[in-house]
Amino acid sequence: MKIAIVEFDYHYLDLYNTIKLFENSSHEISIFTKQDICNRFLHEPVILKINWVLINKETIFKFLQANTTLLNSHDIIYFNTIASNYYAILKTEFNVPTILRIHNSHTYLCPTRFLYFPKSKFELFKAISYIIREMIP
Repeated sequence: MKIAIVEFDYHYLDLYNTIKLFENSSHEISIFTKQDICNRFLHEPVILKINWVLINKETIFKFLQANTTLLNSHDIIYFNTIASNYYAILKTEFNVPTILRIHNSHTYLCPTRFLYFPKSKFELFKAISYIIREMIP
């Protein structure tokens, strides 16, 4: 079975654990990611069994469009963690079963239920930073 794993949002440990699941399998694994994420795996023995497809200074949207045929040549596509680039993923036509693992999906599905009030200055800084980066257009 050919499995495509896509990771754009720097969740290295999640990607590492996913790769480890297939370490002793006969599945053909391809990882579609950024160069700096790939670099974190250079000293891992499991890297020898993986086909890496790397973004080359293009947007996620252009990368997905350019690699749609290659992605669809796999038996399954697994998006490791989606924390951004929703539009690019939505506009790409996948013809094989595709699994989307959405980062903090609870905040998108029921945001008011998960209100959190910071308990320290650092937590307050993180909350304000998040609002500025993600919520203010």
